[in-house]
Amino acid sequence: MLELRPYQKEAVEAIYRHLRERDDNPCVVIPTGGGKTPVMATVCRDAVGQWGGRVLILAHVKDRLGKSCR
Repeated sequence: MLELRPYQKEAVEAIYRHLRERDDNPCVVIPTGGGKTPVMATVCRDAVGQWGGRVLILAHVKDRLGKSCR
């Protein structure tokens, strides 16, 4: 299993704190190369394993000319 870096652990903890304390959706910003995938994978793993939830991941994609891809 991959060990998260300290700032990645902080991001995961911030997501969980936000979900406990607020009634809206969290938004996490991590720069390119900062490890967004391991953070998201950790949250997804917990959602399924600890809370019996399901996960759907959607990503908006634009081509190099700025047009939405289908």
